Amino acid sequence: MPVLELGIRLQATPFQNLMYVIHPSNTRILPECMADLIDDEESPLAKYYPSEYDVDRDGEKYMSKGVAIIPRVNEEELYEKIAFVYPLLEAEEGNG
Repeated sequence: MPVLELGIRLQATPFQNLMYVIHPSNTRILPECMADLIDDEESPLAKYYPSEYDVDRDGEKYMSKGVAIIPRVNEEELYEKIAFVYPLLEAEEGNG
C-alpha cells in the first residue's frame, strides 16, 4: 500500500497569505517595505507577480470566467524574503 507523506507546514501570517494572492496593481495597500518585494524589478519575488499574463478561458465567453496563468509562488522563497522585511515593517509601523 502506498504511503502518503504530508509535510508539516507552518501557519501563514495574514501578510504571507496576502502576498500569495495580491495583484501587482494593488500593492498600495501594503506597507512600503512589503510592496517593494513585488514592485521592485530587482526583487527576487517580482517574477511571481507579472503585470501581464495569459488567461485560459477554456471555452468561456467572458474573460472574467477564465483562469489566470501565472507563476506558482515558491513558498520557501516568499517566507524567507518576508522574514527579511519584517523588522522594516515594525519600524514603519512605529513599533521598532
